[in-house]
Amino acid sequence: MRGDFAVPTLFNGNFDAVFNPQGGNRTLFSDAIPGWSFHNGETSASVTTNNLVDVNQLSATDAPALDAELDRIGVDRTQPNYALKLESGKSITHNRFVVPESGTLRFNLHVPSLSGGNLRVSLEGDNGVTTLETISLSEANGPYDSGYNNADTNRIGYGNTGFETFHA
Repeated sequence: MRGDFAVPTLFNGNFDAVFNPQGGNRTLFSDAIPGWSFHNGETSASVTTNNLVDVNQLSATDAPALDAELDRIGVDRTQPNYALKLESGKSITHNRFVVPESGTLRFNLHVPSLSGGNLRVSLEGDNGVTTLETISLSEANGPYDSGYNNADTNRIGYGNTGFETFHA
């Protein structure tokens, strides 16, 4: 809605698609997240509005680097900006979708503390072929002043400070 979608190339890829997702009237009828709930089942604890976090409401104590980065880039902190907090070992599946003409799925990731684990992103086509990208939740090697380091493509270079975009 403001150009900062969690998955910018998908319709209903962002988590701001729900008006007041944690409000009483909304959760009274359903705590499902549009675009994400059908294949996870509405009872999946990983994919309810309870797992949405308004990143603008995180204090400097909760996420100091992210707080400073949101201020630095001038994010309007008065408007909700939801992201899904996904715990280790949990997964989320987006409802069926069409990859845009570019053939690239983009997604944004913020990892406040690098654990050295992995995030696995998979896409299964109608032809049954599965594409898998693995993002290493470890720091990129850098430095970037001498040129791009190809080994850093799927490592966190900026995602522990703000949101970093990856491609599949």
